[in-house]
Amino acid sequence: DYRKLNYADGVLVPETTPRQTFTGNKGEFAQDAVLRTTRKLADLGMHGNASTRSPDYLPKLAAQYKLLDGLSTREFTNAMRELVVLGRLVSQPVGRYPNRNPKFGLVEVHT
Repeated sequence: DYRKLNYADGVLVPETTPRQTFTGNKGEFAQDAVLRTTRKLADLGMHGNASTRSPDYLPKLAAQYKLLDGLSTREFTNAMRELVVLGRLVSQPVGRYPNRNPKFGLVEVHT
């Protein structure tokens, strides 16, 4: 965050309400939040995926279960996609549907 200071009558006076907050790059924290959410959902027997139209879309599940850790949905989504590109989250079979087709979900790859 930052605060604007105004110079008045020889004194620096802080502005009473900050105009803007510094969001910065939350990169590593956001990625850790995604990995924690993936683990927590797996412990609950659920697996999110990267398909935006799926009811199991990971950012959607994280928001529903209040696991965003203070991130916006957009920040969470960007971190999830970064982890997929880095190969730390991969889509793997995590179960089967009633019709015996495989169900895929995002799984953390341990390095």
